[in-house]
Amino acid sequence: MEWMPLVCVDTLVVRGGFALLTRRRQEPQAGSLWLQGGRMRKGETLESAALRTAEQECGLRLTLSVPLGTFSTVFDASAHGGATTHTVNTTFLAHARSDDDPRIDTAHEDFIWWSLRRATGNAYLDQVFKLARTHLKIGES
Repeated sequence: MEWMPLVCVDTLVVRGGFALLTRRRQEPQAGSLWLQGGRMRKGETLESAALRTAEQECGLRLTLSVPLGTFSTVFDASAHGGATTHTVNTTFLAHARSDDDPRIDTAHEDFIWWSLRRATGNAYLDQVFKLARTHLKIGES
């Protein structure tokens, strides 16, 4: 099934105009700052998969808001030793329910609260940030 894309969910966790990004330990995107997310399980809804993966990865209780869109991403590496990874991601906006610090899982090294107004240099993340700014009515600086 190497020729089939993976069905994934990503969640942009926000708090006060900032997005939670975590640095991945594993491929794809090892060493990169990224959204919380992962593969959808059989029988899950998109929404339940988004909450499950995000809450497991960041240790925060979240309130899911809206889907920001569906995106196709292709990476030059795979977590399972393959040459490439192709994912189709439905990306959601979620709000952190508290001011607690994230308790990131072992798949991540660290985290940062990144201004939604600041470019990341990653086309996918910057597109998601732009959609979130529009939804949250945050102007660009």
